This record gives sequence, C-alpha cells and structure tokens, in this order.
Amino acid sequence: MFGRRFWTLAVIAAALFLLMGGTVTTRWRALSVPSAYLNAGIAPVESLTTRTANALTKLFQGIADLWSLRAQNAKYRAEISALRAQLLRDTALQAENANLSKLVHLQASIEAQGLHGIAAAVIGRNPDSWFDSLVVDKGSKAGVQAGMVAVTPDGLVGRVEPGVSANTARVMLVTNPDFGVGIIVQRASSREEGYAQGELGNPDVTAVFFSATANVRPGDEIVTSGLGGGFPSGIAVGTVESLIQGQFGLVRQARVVPAAHLQSVEDVLLLPAGSTAGG
Repeated sequence: MFGRRFWTLAVIAAALFLLMGGTVTTRWRALSVPSAYLNAGIAPVESLTTRTANALTKLFQGIADLWSLRAQNAKYRAEISALRAQLLRDTALQAENANLSKLVHLQASIEAQGLHGIAAAVIGRNPDSWFDSLVVDKGSKAGVQAGMVAVTPDGLVGRVEPGVSANTARVMLVTNPDFGVGIIVQRASSREEGYAQGELGNPDVTAVFFSATANVRPGDEIVTSGLGGGFPSGIAVGTVESLIQGQFGLVRQARVVPAAHLQSVEDVLLLPAGSTAGG
C-alpha cells in the first residue's frame, strides 16, 4: 500500500519537474528571441559607427600629416633657395677672382717691361650704346690720361677719350665707329697689315687689309701692329670670322670677333700709348 503511494508521488513529482522545466525553457527562449533580433539590429549600426570613427580619425591624421609635410617642404624650399643663392654668389666671386687674378698677372707682366699699368673697374655703360663706350673708376688723380689704352688679359678693349675727370674716365671701345687701330695678322706665313674699326651697333669689328689678295683666312688671330705710335704692339684684337669683299675689289676685308669680352668686361688695365704690351 505504502509502495504504491510512493511511486504515485514520485511520478507526480517528476511530471511537475518536467512541466516546470519546460515552462522555464519556453519563457527563456521567448525572451531570447527579441534579444537576438535586438543584437542583430544594433550590430550594423555599431559597425558603421566604428568605421566612421576610424575614417574620421584617419582623415584628421591625414590633414595633420599634410600640414606637417607642407611645412617641411616650405622649409626645404627655403633652404634650397638659400643654397642656390649662395652658390651663385660663390660662382660670381670665383669668376671675379679669376678675372682679377688674370689682370694682376697682366699688370705684373707689363711692369716687368718697365711700364706702369693702372687697374680700373668698369662703373658705367650706356644701354643705348653698349658697344660704344664705358666709364671706369680711375681718373687724373690716379694718373689716367687721354689716349691711354684699355686692355684685359684677353685683349684690346679701347682707348681713353679726352675729358678725363679727377676720379673717372670714359673709354671708347674698339666696336665704336670712331675707333681705329693698326693691325697685323699674327700667322707667320701671312703678316698682312691693315687697320680695324668699329661699326655702329655691331658687336664685331671690321678689319681692312691693304691688298685685295691679302693672305687672310677665317681663324687668323689679329693683333695690334704698333704702327702710328697710338697703341702698343702685340695686343690681341680678335679672330677672323669671315672674309668680306671690299669696296670696288681694291681691298680685302674681314669680320673680326673681338678678343676681349666687351659685352661683360668688368675690369681693365690702362696702359701708356705707344708701349709694347706683347708677350
């Protein structure tokens, strides 16, 4: 009797336990369904927000890096500009020193011949007549006189015009139409003589030889002959560029490129007229 009741109670207890377990499980599943849907809805938003935040962070960092890069580039450009300017100054100084060194050497060579040369710097030119004349910074106080010959280590520049002031002098260039100088072909197999004169607005000079069949050819070096006493002999005048048929065929002419760089001369040596400057 007692055993039957025990098993009956056991069966009822088991049934209640299963019933309660099923109910809890059902309720938990019922609650779990909305949570899953909620999580599924929030996940994309959260992912988008994260991606947006990361993108904005990268954007602002990129802008900061860009400004930093621009600042560095500006600094580097300024440094490069400064270096270029310094390089130009150094190059100009080297060229100036080289020119002055050549001029000093020429002056020493002139003085070794018992002559006195006066070094002078070019301080003025007329832009409208660039190849006519120039002004130097030495005058009568330094011993400069009209008729003195202006040369560079490369060759003849011109002669000092009348009207020398105390501190300046004007030099007529070899390319001036009013300029003229006796010349000779330096080539030993030629030694043709003539004179050279300037032409208006022309950076070259014209050499006129006294014979229509003068032995002159392109490439010949032309120097001062010293005839007439106005110029020292042996100063380089220029190089024959081409031959020109003279007027009426009575003389031979040549286009001569000046030996001195007249377009950019900065310093000259003034020599007494009639001295011998050849070496």
